[in-house]
Amino acid sequence: MGAKIPEKVLTPPLKGVKLVFRGKVRDTYEIPNHPSILLVVASDRISIFDFVLPTLVPKKGEVLTALTVFWLKEILHHFPHHLIAYGAEIDEFLPYKLRKNPELQKRAIIVKKLNMIPIECIVRGYLTGSIVPIYNRIKERKIYGNYLPPGLHDGSKLPYPIFTPTTKEEIGHDKMLYPDEVVKRWPELERMSLQIYQVVSNYAIRRKVIIADTKFEFGYDEDGIITLGDEVVTPDSSRFWNMKDWEIGLKEKKSPIGWDKQIVREWGKTKMIDKMDPTKPEHLKYVNELEIPPQLIEETSKRYLEIFFCLTRQQLEKFQSRYGIKV
Repeated sequence: MGAKIPEKVLTPPLKGVKLVFRGKVRDTYEIPNHPSILLVVASDRISIFDFVLPTLVPKKGEVLTALTVFWLKEILHHFPHHLIAYGAEIDEFLPYKLRKNPELQKRAIIVKKLNMIPIECIVRGYLTGSIVPIYNRIKERKIYGNYLPPGLHDGSKLPYPIFTPTTKEEIGHDKMLYPDEVVKRWPELERMSLQIYQVVSNYAIRRKVIIADTKFEFGYDEDGIITLGDEVVTPDSSRFWNMKDWEIGLKEKKSPIGWDKQIVREWGKTKMIDKMDPTKPEHLKYVNELEIPPQLIEETSKRYLEIFFCLTRQQLEKFQSRYGIKV
């Protein structure tokens, strides 16, 4: 089972490889004669509130792929991770007919096949998003087992990063989990999540970028080692804020609109998508028939490209060319 994707943005499967899972944004394939690896292809689809919207965001899949590669190859290389190949390197593993395809090389990676742990490992360094109403509602300010000080507001920096795991639902909304439940079963997850967040957060701060929150996914490799998988610190899985915008927002006690898909979420709220249930056919039909403003899509694409440059100090095309992709 996979995500419910509107026909308008549903692309045909690649030939010569077996489609084994279609997510909201990524398609995953098994490769003939390579049982221990997978081909993961990031599309330009975009999802909010667990709905896939009936539109594509140009360059989005390329940014998600390239940014994941940047983090894993250049910043987080000392952590166990799933990445094997990107760019022209993927041709070594592919059937002949799929080789030398720049469009595929831009948005695909070859990864280790992992036994994935069904947990979204969310780390938050700032108070924003879904935990704001929880913080405002609960008198003792206890969130996921963490006692937070009074007087915080949307956009406030937390006294320390907190681990706020959820379930990973294929369809429907994820559910909150208590960190103690997760740690009891998978002792390494909280520690690894907090360590990785600290590394990427420290790096981003030096680039005047705040990673307000992000999510990680892990799985076991064939040797039983817990390994970082999925996408890593992208505009789909994270909230990125410009430091100057955040400082301005502090004065108004609100968080800034970031370099991510937050502007699409805000638009979605005006259409009440955040109040809907993706398991209900009538809600899916409503979302699938929405007209997405072209200027919103254009601005979203621009923001994805901007955050890639701010974090890597490279234009997307230059980064791709480093990996043998003809751009």
